[in-house]
Amino acid sequence: MLIENFSYTDVKMSFVTDIDFEKYSTALDLAQDGSTKRTVHYGLFKHLPGNRPLSMNHVKRLADSIATRDLSYIKPIIIDKNGVVIDGQHRIEALKMLNKEVHYLVMVDSENDDLIVLNNNTKEWRGEDYVNYFAKNGNVEYQMLDNLCKESGFSITVAATWMSDSGYLNREAFKNGSFICSKSPAVFRAFKQAVTIYDQCIKSGTIKSKKSNAKYLPQAIRMILISKYSDSERFIEKMSSHNSVIPLFASRNECLLSLVGIYNSKLRGGGKLVVKTCGIWNTLEREDGLTHERGFFANDKY
Repeated sequence: MLIENFSYTDVKMSFVTDIDFEKYSTALDLAQDGSTKRTVHYGLFKHLPGNRPLSMNHVKRLADSIATRDLSYIKPIIIDKNGVVIDGQHRIEALKMLNKEVHYLVMVDSENDDLIVLNNNTKEWRGEDYVNYFAKNGNVEYQMLDNLCKESGFSITVAATWMSDSGYLNREAFKNGSFICSKSPAVFRAFKQAVTIYDQCIKSGTIKSKKSNAKYLPQAIRMILISKYSDSERFIEKMSSHNSVIPLFASRNECLLSLVGIYNSKLRGGGKLVVKTCGIWNTLEREDGLTHERGFFANDKY
């Protein structure tokens, strides 16, 4: 279960009777002196916009662990000089559930992106977490990507791969906030056409969902739709009328070959597509050999 709009000030403060409430300051000690501070005033901590939604399942697991043996003082909550939580939002909620002290440390010269580094060293961020973080902090590229995912129903990985100019996802750039959505009209047009293909194939039962075959199928569809040498309307019609379930593929090359076979089915008078491998690339060529287009990784590493 996720809490989308969590605020520490929304949490009811309740304490067991053996806590000496008066010994705790009613304000956070924000001195950047490297020392660990303590409080039971959970509402004093500020939530960082763009941080991951709070997972109550994760909170409960932490609370069970702390209740068994409380080692929370070994790894204090990290906050910035303004009391914003950089690392430890789930631990604060777990400690609140148990009415226990929060040990916290003020990070010197912290930056917003420190949140990503710290969270990757604890619980791996998903693609949705990166998009949520950068979008809420004003990055228009991630806001665009977020909107495309919501409108299309595609996963973050599929949409980001599709909307990159190269047709493959640079994961490091994506994680550090440098992802850029393609501004090519051809890419946007093909993206909408892909949504049509998926919707019609799901309706006919040849594709189970937009998450099916997500490792290879979207890239193969993208290459054929964007190709200057294919007829996108023909491809949409052939995919939509295809009456066999599209299987799981073992490689990108196998997937592309299968879709090209669907495209070429009953095509007469030339214009068939041919897949060839050149080094790490697959290429699409016309059967007459007059055209050649590079694209689509042949190997499975990127």
